[in-house]
Amino acid sequence: KPKYSSKSDVFALGLILTELCVVMTSADRTTIFDEYRHGRQCGRIEDNKTADFVRKLTQLDPKNRPTCKDMLDHLYLS
Repeated sequence: KPKYSSKSDVFALGLILTELCVVMTSADRTTIFDEYRHGRQCGRIEDNKTADFVRKLTQLDPKNRPTCKDMLDHLYLS
């Protein structure tokens, strides 16, 4: 049984931000989200700060994802 924590929500936020920043079809969405689930980044987010933020949120290992405080300190939100 998988364990879910606030780090799961962090990953989900990364997926939501990707949806907001990338024009995609539903087929694209499935492909892109599968890439994230396998530890690969989308590469279609043009803004560097946003891409870096999403990259951190969607780290495959939950231990490597930022805390809420870390997210608030990121340049994307400043």
